[in-house]
Amino acid sequence: MVVSKKKITIIGAEIAKEGLEFVFEGELLECSPCPLKKACHNLVTGRKYRIVNVRPTRHECNVHLNGCYTVEVNEVPVETLITNDRAVQNTRIEYDENCLIYDCPNNNLCNAPGLRDGIKYLVIEVKGKPAHSCEKNLSLRTVLLAPIDFRDSK
Repeated sequence: MVVSKKKITIIGAEIAKEGLEFVFEGELLECSPCPLKKACHNLVTGRKYRIVNVRPTRHECNVHLNGCYTVEVNEVPVETLITNDRAVQNTRIEYDENCLIYDCPNNNLCNAPGLRDGIKYLVIEVKGKPAHSCEKNLSLRTVLLAPIDFRDSK
């Protein structure tokens, strides 16, 4: 699997665990007076990251319970479902696969956190057919998608 270059950021102490994956949601208003905010908010909003190392230094934080830690993160591809005709490894697609059938067993993959409509992604890997058939009768494939600039961040 393609892995991006490590980035250093700061995350809440209660969730600073190696292996944790999260989608960066952006800056909070409460962060504006903090002297560490540039280190906390140096990720791309809406992208998925995995913590690969937690450093031992704890910092005070007005937002996170029990402060925060400096961590190393990698941006990671997102597993999702797309239509079969678009599921070709190393092709570029514009993501627009959101589904409104919320009780469908595929919903967590069709609406995977870390993907945004209208953004261009690279199909990193085609993993195969999903475990459940599509309730809209679409022919779907499970794939890993990464933003087009993902490989450039190595």
